[in-house]
Amino acid sequence: MTNLKKVSMKDIAERLNISKNAVSLALNGKPGVSESTRDQVLDLARKLNYAGFTTDDSAYNCRNILVFIPEYIKDDSFFYNDIYWSIDNYSKSHGYNSVMATISSQMQEDLSLPPILTQLNIAGFVLVGIFNEDYVKFILKQNIKTISVDHYYSNLNMDCIVTANLEGAYTLTKKVIEMGHTKIGFVGSINVTSSIFERWCGYQKALIYSDIKINYEYSITKTSPLGILLHDPDELYDELKKLNELPTAFVCGGDRIAIALLEALKKLGISVPEDISIVGFDDIALSSFVSPKLTTMQVKRKELSKVAVNHLLNKSDIDDENVKLSIYPEYIERESLIKAKGL
Repeated sequence: MTNLKKVSMKDIAERLNISKNAVSLALNGKPGVSESTRDQVLDLARKLNYAGFTTDDSAYNCRNILVFIPEYIKDDSFFYNDIYWSIDNYSKSHGYNSVMATISSQMQEDLSLPPILTQLNIAGFVLVGIFNEDYVKFILKQNIKTISVDHYYSNLNMDCIVTANLEGAYTLTKKVIEMGHTKIGFVGSINVTSSIFERWCGYQKALIYSDIKINYEYSITKTSPLGILLHDPDELYDELKKLNELPTAFVCGGDRIAIALLEALKKLGISVPEDISIVGFDDIALSSFVSPKLTTMQVKRKELSKVAVNHLLNKSDIDDENVKLSIYPEYIERESLIKAKGL
């Protein structure tokens, strides 16, 4: 019999010479793959005794972690992809399979669980990204151990593993201040995600503790939908033109925001970092390839995943104490932050 501990979606993908995403779509009954590919994936999954796809009694004994992914991040290759595959790796190291389930907006509205749930013996749920609060409440009612990664819900008492966003943004903004900048703006949709809001708070805390008056006219904090979050250079270009005065530096709520801001400033004929310095947050791969390379805070995505899996599997079924654990990010110095002019 195939050892369940060694079988993953990556194994199936490699045997069939297709992408891991295609395997996930096939296993979850999602569109995006042909029927022949779906049949091949399901057939191989059964032969390899992957997760619940088996024809014998071993399905009852196999151990699985179901990872919920909201539809808006299913194609994210910059940030969340690292988190999911790290969860997959750490799950296997404990002898568990991880199975990704993409949750659509309609499923959240209907309060419906992924169909694959009926085929698996589940050890726990991991929520990656942001879901409607009512949907999370519905998930928690299933009485299966659940943990949220990279997001917490202020109104819900549940386990979550997040980045120390406030502390990281405080450190980042202090680095900007140390470069002599006092006119510092912030860019990010502060009322959309908890992480960006906390980064906004850390930015303000650093200014206050440095006796620098906060000028809100330097900032762009408008609401932007999930999946966009001010990542559009044209949108930022329009917002920049509305500012009466530009700061000498911007702290951004994420690297993709910073990269979009970089493009928008260039469109205005403003040079980065010679005219305006920019710092980001997350340290996605693209941040070291743009010009200038982006100074940022590195979110420890592998560590978030490791701690989440360990906590989920070590938590007793009767343990009703929930925790919020924060992983500190690391300051990464590159080229987009320089001393303020005149220093």
